[in-house]
Amino acid sequence: MKRAWVFLILPFLFAGCATQPPPTPPKPVPAAPIMFGTPTQQPVTPALQALMGGPTDQQMLLRFTVMADGRVQNPKADFSNLSPADTTDVVAAFQDWRFKPALEGTQPVDREFIYPLFFGPNASQQRTRFMCRNEKQVYAPNSHCEIVTVGQWRIYRMNPVYPPELLNKHQAGTVTLSFDIGPNGQTVNPKVQSATPPGLFDKAALAAVKQWYVEPLAGENGVGPTQHVTVTVKFTPPSTAQNNPVQITPPGI
Repeated sequence: MKRAWVFLILPFLFAGCATQPPPTPPKPVPAAPIMFGTPTQQPVTPALQALMGGPTDQQMLLRFTVMADGRVQNPKADFSNLSPADTTDVVAAFQDWRFKPALEGTQPVDREFIYPLFFGPNASQQRTRFMCRNEKQVYAPNSHCEIVTVGQWRIYRMNPVYPPELLNKHQAGTVTLSFDIGPNGQTVNPKVQSATPPGLFDKAALAAVKQWYVEPLAGENGVGPTQHVTVTVKFTPPSTAQNNPVQITPPGI
């Protein structure tokens, strides 16, 4: 009789096991989108300097990991139209750059980024246009980019950075600059016309204007007339400007 009870019980045990649902695997955490990194230090080696001053416009797109301390690890070229030797030199030089690390809450963490590099006579304008069009994908940018339309021109402009050495002085000021628009949309011969106080914000204003790119609205192949441009840049201490320390008066074109 004991054996009969065993045979009667076993089918129910196996049936109970068969009807238990399999455990639900945890949902994978979606990977963060790859962002364009923001450098904090950009040491220029002789190899980089030679490419920057070269006669041909060239580009690279690098992929790398920014460590929690800002160091670059494992850089590699996702795209490059440089020669293999120049590509190798740029990747080697890039390892000494430093970037803003990604944050999880307030904690710096390792994360993968990409970063474009431009070389040649129109490098600044190409970089500005690229960054303006992709600004939403730039991680914690130092300076915001704007695309504004004035008259028959579309202007891609990097806003000047409030000088960090003046943050504790709470200094405000204005700089009025003038420049010509070159045939390739570059700013030609920018000069400070006036500044208040003199000399304090000139360098920041000039550095930004030199990166501007201007294109005519007549179309991709349209060529607008040569223009002389005047702009006024107003600097306000960030603590009193609600994170908008720089204002640009629309250029007089």
